[in-house]
Amino acid sequence: MKKIFLVSCAKSKKTEASKGEELYVSTLFQEAKKFALNGGDIWFILSAKYGLLNPQTVVDPYEKTLKKMTSEEKKTWAMSVSKSLKPILKKDDQIIFLAGKDYRKDLEDEFRKEGIRVTAPLRSMGLGKQMGWLIKVNRSQERMKDLDYFYNLLEELIAGKIFHLMKNCDGKLDWPKRGVYFFFSPEETRALYPEVSRVVRVGTHSVSKGSKTTLWDRLKTHKGSEDGSGNHRASVFRLHVGQALINKEKLNKKYPNWGAGEIANNKIRISERNLEEKVSAEIGRMSLTYLRIEDEPGSSSDRAYIERNAIALLSGPDGPIDVQTSKWLGNNSAKNAIKESGLWNVRHVDEFYDKGFLGVMKEYVNGTLGKTSVPKTSIAPKGWENRIIRGTEINQLAFFSMGDLNESKRH
Repeated sequence: MKKIFLVSCAKSKKTEASKGEELYVSTLFQEAKKFALNGGDIWFILSAKYGLLNPQTVVDPYEKTLKKMTSEEKKTWAMSVSKSLKPILKKDDQIIFLAGKDYRKDLEDEFRKEGIRVTAPLRSMGLGKQMGWLIKVNRSQERMKDLDYFYNLLEELIAGKIFHLMKNCDGKLDWPKRGVYFFFSPEETRALYPEVSRVVRVGTHSVSKGSKTTLWDRLKTHKGSEDGSGNHRASVFRLHVGQALINKEKLNKKYPNWGAGEIANNKIRISERNLEEKVSAEIGRMSLTYLRIEDEPGSSSDRAYIERNAIALLSGPDGPIDVQTSKWLGNNSAKNAIKESGLWNVRHVDEFYDKGFLGVMKEYVNGTLGKTSVPKTSIAPKGWENRIIRGTEINQLAFFSMGDLNESKRH
C-alpha cells in the first residue's frame, strides 16, 4: 500500500523557471511539502496550469487558479489529473489531499469511483488552522508514530471482540472488575486514516484509595437507565454532553439548573428528563473498548497511569493531531478543554505523555485478550505521578524549540 500526497499549488511563486517543489514559496505550501515528504511514499503538486505536476519537473511561473474556472473546466482538469495518476495507482493505495475544496472535490469523486481510499486532513480548517496543524505534525513525527501504535493496540482489542455499542451494554456482559475504557463516536475518524474511528473519551474508575466502584458501575452511570433516563449529576461525561446539547440547540432557558448542585429535587429532575434522554441517546450511539486492569485503587494505579497518558497523547499542550470534525458535538461545549482537545475530557488534556505507558498498555492488551495473565500488581514506573509535565509549566518559546519532549524531558 502506498500513501500518495497531493499538495495544491500556491499563488506566491518564484519569478524564474524552477522545479515544481521550489516554484511555490508560500509558507503553507512549504509546510505541506515537508509533511508529504515525511509521511508519504510519493507526492505530487496539483497545479492549475500543469495538472499533476512532478515536484522535480522544471516549469515556468504562471498566473492561473481553479477558483476562477467554471464547474465544467474544473471537472475537465480533474479528469486530466486522475488520468495522469491512474497508471501508478493500486486498489489498496491511499490518497491524502493537502488541498482546498476547488482542487479536491471533483478529484475525490473520481478516485472514490475507482475504490481508492481518500482523506483530506485539512478539510474542515481555515488557512490559519491549516498552517498550525501542519507545523505541529511536522515537528511531532515521533508522537505520530506513538499515536499509530496506540491505535494499533486498540485495534487488537477490537479484533478480539472487546468492543461494544454502548446502547447494547448491560451488566450481563463479561466486564472485568476494574479497567480503563475508550469511547468512539461513529462519525469521528483519524486525520490520516478515515477507516479508523477516533477516540473521543478516555476514562477509568476506582482511583481513590479504598474505592469499590467497578468498571460496569461507572459505564452504567454514563449510559443511563434502560428507560432512557439518567443522572448527569453522577456522571461528568453526561454533564458535558448535555451542556453541549444545550448550547447547540439554544436550550439554556429551558434547562437553567443543568449541572447545578450534586443532587436535585424531583421537580427539577422531571423537568430535565427530556434532555437526559437525549444524552442517553447520544452516548448510546458511541462504541467502546476497554483494558482489564485489576491492581488496587489509588492515584498512582496503573489505571490512572494509562488514563492520564492516553489523554495526553491524544491531546497534549500542542492540541490533537487527529482533530475533530466540524460536526462533532463537543465543539459546542462550554469547556475550552473539550473544544481544544477533541475529547470529552477536561483533566490531563494539557499534559505531556510518558512514552513508556505504551509498553504498559501493551501488557494489559495481551492480558485482556487472554494471551498472557493480567498483571496482579502495578507495573507502571514507580513515582510516575510526580513526573507529570503540563504545557502551562513550560515557557512557550522554549516549548516550540524542544519539539515533542518525547524523551528525557518527559520522564
